[in-house]
Parts: sequence; structure tokens; C-alpha cells
Amino acid sequence: RTSWGSVPHDDAFRGGLKHGQDEESNHIMDKTHDFGWLFRMNEPVNPLDVLKVLLRAPLRITGMKGQVFPAGWHTPDEVIVTHRFLLIREGKIDYTVEGVTRRLGAGTQFFVPAWCRREWVVPVRTGGCRLMWCEFSSGAVTLPPVLCRRRPGALRAEVAAFAELGRVVAQPEDRAAALRAEGLLKACL
Repeated sequence: RTSWGSVPHDDAFRGGLKHGQDEESNHIMDKTHDFGWLFRMNEPVNPLDVLKVLLRAPLRITGMKGQVFPAGWHTPDEVIVTHRFLLIREGKIDYTVEGVTRRLGAGTQFFVPAWCRREWVVPVRTGGCRLMWCEFSSGAVTLPPVLCRRRPGALRAEVAAFAELGRVVAQPEDRAAALRAEGLLKACL
């Protein structure tokens, strides 16, 4: 797998000190009650730290979809209340998180945390785009508004993993299906 890259969007959301960690000694005081990360204002957000928090948190998938969007399509400027994990299968989009816009192309996977302001548009000259995405919640875990993105080396495998996740999510929900869906999502992240 290729590594994740991030685009910090606001100096107020920078990462570093772990919950339960003493800043003076850099000593972790209590690993058994580690509920997440505290993001400090003076250090850059490491996207791997963001993803580590998600991998340890209970995740609940609230929606799964794939859709083709025509050139010129745009979403309103809004604050999203669930996390989004997206895969661009074809085309390009201009995705804005907290006022910073990035052009993302086919083969890009990206994660957008809940409670951040976002909007996106399919550029007019690109001929549209095809997206797959998953909406999910992570309980009490709060993440900084940073766009994490990567270009996986095995796009077909990622598309197949998203498709399998979609099949599991579409099944009647029971505890086993919910755990399987959570596991599949964490494997994709």
C-alpha cells in the first residue's frame, strides 16, 4: 500500500500529544483508558495518527453508495456530521475542506472527518466523475478537519473491497454483519 498524505487546513488543528500523556516526560500514563488523541495547536497533523484513532475506535457504517456525477455537479458548502471515506473511480473533482481546495483524480482514496465544512465540484472540462463512498460514525472520537488522501497501487483491489463492503452493508443488520462491515471498512482505511 502507498502511504497517506494530508493537507492541513487550519493552524488551530495540529496534532501530537496523546490522551493520558504527560507533556513534560513524554510518558504514557494510562494505556488502558486511551480514548483517542488530543490535537495540539502548534504541531502538524500526522494523517497516520488520525487513521490510528479510527482503527482503535468502534465504527458504525451509516451509508454506502456509488454514483456517477456529470461535469459541473456541485454540493453545497456544508458541515458534514459523519465521516466520509471516498474512492474516485473515474474523472476528477475539486474538493474543499475548511476553505482549502485540492483537485483529486481517478484512483485517489480520501478520508474527510465529520464536523468539518466541505464542498466539492466536478470541473466542467473533465466530463464527469464516478465515486464510491462510505459514511460512518466513530462514537465519541473527534478528529481535526484534515483531508487525508492517497493513491493506492492496486485500484482494482480497492474497488473490490468497497464492493464487498457494500454487499455486507446491504444485508439485514445483525451483530455479526455489523462487525464484518466494521472490519472491512478498517481494512480499507
